[in-house]
Amino acid sequence: MISGNLANVNTNGYKSLRPNFQEILDDMKFTGVHLQSTQRMMQQGNLTPTENPLNLAISGDGFFAVELETGEIAYTRDGEFHLDSALNIVNGRGLQLEWEGEIPENTAEVRVNQDGRVLALMNDGSGWVEAGTISLYRVQNPSGLNNYGQSLWLPTEISGEITEGVAGTTGYGRIVGYTIESSNVDVA
Repeated sequence: MISGNLANVNTNGYKSLRPNFQEILDDMKFTGVHLQSTQRMMQQGNLTPTENPLNLAISGDGFFAVELETGEIAYTRDGEFHLDSALNIVNGRGLQLEWEGEIPENTAEVRVNQDGRVLALMNDGSGWVEAGTISLYRVQNPSGLNNYGQSLWLPTEISGEITEGVAGTTGYGRIVGYTIESSNVDVA
């Protein structure tokens, strides 16, 4: 677990693992410890400014949703997004962000407001237009999510209900553009 945490210290949105040990008692003598369980630490990592307007971090609670190759929805705090050649908002693996809207043709620039509204600057000089909205997703028990790898999480029975909401409203964090959430691993 420790080597896995250290290997992912620079992985955006990575959530560290913590081992939980339990003492073993034998005739009232301590005879050692054993690994009782592991716990995924879901605290927010540091928010790091970038030069990319589609690098999105969540300040507070919530996850972004992306569609896996299998069609399943995975949740992530890794907001290192960009536009692909078809003007889809995708992550580094090419997985599409789940959002309501579409980037118009002839878009010069894209930005995302704190409430998730996606704005596109048009090349034709008509200015900024609203292209849609990115929702955030809250998980009842985030520690119960199943690690899919590469800072992606799948729901389980233990993770509980997942609710969709508007960024910046009660219970949902706000979206911060030009920013990436770093790993929450503490090297010390």
